[in-house]
Amino acid sequence: EGDRSLAYWRQAHWKFFSRVCSVIDRLPQEDMPVVCERFRLVYAADA
Repeated sequence: EGDRSLAYWRQAHWKFFSRVCSVIDRLPQEDMPVVCERFRLVYAADA
């Protein structure tokens, strides 16, 4: 995604964080915890 920098990732996801936080009546914060997961495809079924 983008230039693969943390700064780009934060900027690109800030709107998402804002929407999710509003559902739980919160405001996004620069120091809020965020869980990042990576996935690897281990099997692709024939489509």
